[in-house]
Amino acid sequence: MPASAKNSRKPAPLLAQATRKTGAWARRVESDSLRHPAQVLKAALKTWRSLRHIDMRQCFQLVDELAQDRGPELTLAFGSVVMVAAGFRRRMGRSGQAGRTREPCVVFVVKDKWPDEQGRENDPQKIPRYLLAHATVDGQRVACAIPTDVQPHEWFYGARSQGAVTLQVGLGQTAGTGAAACAVRLGVGPHAMKLLMSAHHVLSPFPDVTARLPRPGSPVSRLAPAGAQPFATSSAWGGAMRADGQPSFDVQFAKVSDWTAAKSALSGLKLSVDMAYAGSAAQVMALGEVAAFEILVPADNPGWQGGPRPVARAALDVILPDSYGFDCAVRENGAFAERHLVFTRLVRMRLLANAGQLLPGDSGSPVVARRADGSHTLIGLFIASGNDYAYAIASWQLFDTSYYARLPGDGPLVPVAA
Repeated sequence: MPASAKNSRKPAPLLAQATRKTGAWARRVESDSLRHPAQVLKAALKTWRSLRHIDMRQCFQLVDELAQDRGPELTLAFGSVVMVAAGFRRRMGRSGQAGRTREPCVVFVVKDKWPDEQGRENDPQKIPRYLLAHATVDGQRVACAIPTDVQPHEWFYGARSQGAVTLQVGLGQTAGTGAAACAVRLGVGPHAMKLLMSAHHVLSPFPDVTARLPRPGSPVSRLAPAGAQPFATSSAWGGAMRADGQPSFDVQFAKVSDWTAAKSALSGLKLSVDMAYAGSAAQVMALGEVAAFEILVPADNPGWQGGPRPVARAALDVILPDSYGFDCAVRENGAFAERHLVFTRLVRMRLLANAGQLLPGDSGSPVVARRADGSHTLIGLFIASGNDYAYAIASWQLFDTSYYARLPGDGPLVPVAA
């Protein structure tokens, strides 16, 4: 062995000592990296409080962007977290029930909530009370502390797709019933088409997850009176329903032959001239912060007993992440089955007490925000419920053609009066 190589080797005790020193240094650096300097957090909290007074729209946007962009990495970072969503803080009331506040936040959904955090302040698995992002204030980019909330996963379990009522779809073993959300126009000019929008699982009862695409040709009529003539036919246009872990899009269109009859299925919907639908998650959160949404369920659902049926009212809870799933009744390779389907960014709402209820047969109903003049802004298309919660496909997705597996042409897709 050359002398230079021999002399460069450190004795074993010195090498072990150096390893211990670098290890201790690395642990200190890691500990320091887990905390923001007090002055930075203080300024960031001040920015958030200021924004809540002067620019709530940006607050909603920051919360939504954080939940959507960092959700997967935050789920991976904390062992107890199963999902991250954009929503509102919950606080325990005197009744022992968790009530929703008006403060937007990033919601961490966990398998187990710590009963007591005392002594765990420095635990790296402790979910932070705030996440830092950058906001724009007076043209300057400044740090902003976005609040978080921890909620148990049991609150998010139990959703199931609905059946539906009011519309009779198809005949025989695979016949179903359902509601219509709205009329839409696809394209512009002489080639524009006017169609009826509903849920894929309404217009194609027991959707085929093998073929994935909507099933065309089923007659659509009113459920009552008995023997009502069809006024529309299900089309081959809509979103795909998949059981392979990729997102499903539970929307389908019907071709209408009698718009006079079709109007009766949409009689409760009056689109706002100023804002026919919410075009982003931030707009949905802004509308949901100040008032409950309404689910315009069919008045003639035969499952309803006890006089005129009220509109179901629900408070916005969270906007779910890119992948959230529940069991649906489908057909697979020709056989009926229950399969776990995944959906993208559903709007989840908590049903208000004594404010109507949801029944099997309400799928496809429009979810709306009622404006001061009595008109409606579309929030989404209702597809599922469970444990006093309702789930809807978000309005900004309904009118974005990139979500659809098959459409008859190009051009903008917009809601219109029937």
